[in-house]
Amino acid sequence: MKRCACLIAAAAAALTCCTAQAQPRPRTDAIDLSRAVLDPRFMFSVTLLPGMTRDQFLQKRRTEFDEMDVNHDGVVSSADPAAETEIFNATRRAGRLRQILSADVDGDGVVTREDLETFLAGPQAPLVGPIGQVVGFLAGPQARIVGPGLLGQIVGFDRDEVMGFDRNGDGRLDWSELVAWAHAGPDPGINFAMAPRYLVIMAFNDDHDGKTTWAEFRAGVEKFFQSVDTDNDGTLSLEEIEANRQRTGYGPPAELMRALVPPR
Repeated sequence: MKRCACLIAAAAAALTCCTAQAQPRPRTDAIDLSRAVLDPRFMFSVTLLPGMTRDQFLQKRRTEFDEMDVNHDGVVSSADPAAETEIFNATRRAGRLRQILSADVDGDGVVTREDLETFLAGPQAPLVGPIGQVVGFLAGPQARIVGPGLLGQIVGFDRDEVMGFDRNGDGRLDWSELVAWAHAGPDPGINFAMAPRYLVIMAFNDDHDGKTTWAEFRAGVEKFFQSVDTDNDGTLSLEEIEANRQRTGYGPPAELMRALVPPR
């Protein structure tokens, strides 16, 4: 059942758009996903399954709430994307440090131009840092392809740019200079405050104090479930989920759920 849920959730958004013209909808002929992902009904509808109980639905929403409560203070607020940004930047800096310390070929705790030359000439150069960082650097002007070798010896730093952080001009980068280089990495421009799940949860901040509590979010979640569970038996049927899709335009079509969810 869990595997089916993942498959349905992954396919729902695409199928919602692809079947938009084939299935009549009361609001529009097609769905703008950039808007839909900010609609709580979309986030909730794509996770619905026949046989899902109220408690199961609430547990899924509680998991989402806890994931967005990054600082674990019991509420979702602007402090959470700020904390997420700090964690992301710390991880990114650590990755850059791992990357540059790979060039400390003699293990003396400093990086010299000679270290960089030796490192960039070796077969290990393309393996510097996580692949996401390597790909990120390839998008920037400092990316280098330095001769033959594995993957063309793709390197995530430029020797001249690195040595530019030799503040005291002694020809080597000590720990403080390496940390300064790590801090100077390009800003990926990720804005966690614009994450759809965060914005959806913040939409339930009923008292407009800038903080959404679990009680506020739960009240909205239960109201949605009740709107789908029209016979009020606490369990969703295929027919109820399809009626919600016809009403809101969100969620996988009944044919998909019949194919993926075996009959009980």
